[in-house]
Amino acid sequence: MLEKCPKCGGHLTDEPGNEFLVCDDCGAMFEPEAEETKVSVEETSKIEDRTEELRKIGKVKKIIYPIMIVLMALCIGLIFFEINEYSGAAIVKDKIGAYSEFDDSTGKDSYPDTALTDDIMRADYEEFYVSRYKVVTTVVTIICAVVSIAVIWLISMIIIEVADARIFDRPKNRRNIMLFATPAAIAIAAIIVAFVIIGVKLPASPKNAKFDIVTKSYLGKNMERNYSSLNRRTHIHYSMKYAEGGEEYKQTISDYEYHHIYPSKSGEYYFVSVDGQIFHLYPTSTYGIQ
Repeated sequence: MLEKCPKCGGHLTDEPGNEFLVCDDCGAMFEPEAEETKVSVEETSKIEDRTEELRKIGKVKKIIYPIMIVLMALCIGLIFFEINEYSGAAIVKDKIGAYSEFDDSTGKDSYPDTALTDDIMRADYEEFYVSRYKVVTTVVTIICAVVSIAVIWLISMIIIEVADARIFDRPKNRRNIMLFATPAAIAIAAIIVAFVIIGVKLPASPKNAKFDIVTKSYLGKNMERNYSSLNRRTHIHYSMKYAEGGEEYKQTISDYEYHHIYPSKSGEYYFVSVDGQIFHLYPTSTYGIQ
């Protein structure tokens, strides 16, 4: 019900038995229902029509959301693909197992009856590459794909927020934009750094591998266990020895190299590597270089 006079702003009194409201100051009379309807119509006319702006922002969302869904679907597809690749790499690693012993034809008088061809080295290097690096690269790729899904959503929200501000002619909500942009920028930087590190650390792929062959006298490998009373743990150290130029050398190796690259038997071997990474030793008594 009206409380103030629409003309002078004075107080309106509802006198008993009277259908009208009477202003105490100017004496004007008003019909309550008619005045309330009039005021409601005047207030409604002041509301700005935003139909066109809502239609524009709706179009933006119709473009952004499908793109976002497609990109997310591609990331999910990549995750399933890499999971399959991870399983394949694990199977190859289990298949290789520990380093198999060479045959007994390692004597001084034995004659190499197999040519050490590029195909033989490439096949062995492919097994090494898959078992040594593929597991790591698939895990990193899966993590990056999961993070990418979140980044795609964050960037989509930023685009919608900016478009909304431009269409409705209002200042951008900088707080929301920073809330979305900061984690997105950090995630993108982390993904780039991860792939740069992988690209630098990994040797050439089996397809692009170029093999370096050096003949050395291999003196065997060794595993040492040292118990530390300080942290009550046993530390295992792996190493191998070789002779070159009349001098003996000892080199620290990883557990993978100990089990999968260096053989138990000593003798003269071709040390074959790619980008400085040794992946296999071939006995000169079995293999010959053309």
